[in-house]
Amino acid sequence: MTPRQYTDRVTACLQGLSRKEREAIRQELDGHMEDHICALLELGYDRDLAEKRTMARMGDPEEVGREMRKLYPLRWLLVRWCAMAVCAVLAALLITQVSWRTVWWNLHFRLADNPVNRYEMQTFAFLREHPVDVRMEIGGVTVRACAAGIMKTADYPYWGTWEDKPATVHVAAVTLCTYSTEWSDLSTPQYFPGYFRWSDRAYSTGCDATGGAGVTMIPVQPGQTSVTAVYQHYGKDLTMEIPLSWEGVT
Repeated sequence: MTPRQYTDRVTACLQGLSRKEREAIRQELDGHMEDHICALLELGYDRDLAEKRTMARMGDPEEVGREMRKLYPLRWLLVRWCAMAVCAVLAALLITQVSWRTVWWNLHFRLADNPVNRYEMQTFAFLREHPVDVRMEIGGVTVRACAAGIMKTADYPYWGTWEDKPATVHVAAVTLCTYSTEWSDLSTPQYFPGYFRWSDRAYSTGCDATGGAGVTMIPVQPGQTSVTAVYQHYGKDLTMEIPLSWEGVT
């Protein structure tokens, strides 16, 4: 059912009103539904799902029509819808002040094809061309590897500051981000749950990318096709294998 079909079913219950009054009600319904659909689109929903969620929120169209018929004359109906619209705007403002940014990042890191497209250090800009999509659930947090590429240690400005660094000329740069595993928990900020173990060595996860994502550097050997992140969770090792491409690496 489309939004147009929904409003057709609502206005079909309003035989007691004139055609002009029914059309005014349709326009009011259309505007109210479109506002709600646009709000869902901004959260990352596709158009079809946003329309379905909006119509489900409105309720059964025949029931809505019967309730509207009780509110005749039209001016009281318009007053009611205007009051509802004002309440909706105020509620949205309250939500925005508290958690709108958090909801956005949780949805963005969950749904976007390549969620990190801006890096503070130009060194890591090449990762935009090396997207991957590997995910691991750690309790209520999902860690997502969204980019992975190979670079020379000589091109990494902080390689010389590493202590006990291995003898290698290449490192893998892996971009990690986190989001809430449960859809019902989108307003809760999510952070990296701790340290991963890479190839039996512990390396911290930095925060160079925007929005809480981070780039981790892992030493690799020539021709190595993947790196494995290991995280210990309640005594069990959780692993995430991330593929690597050597295309264009010299």
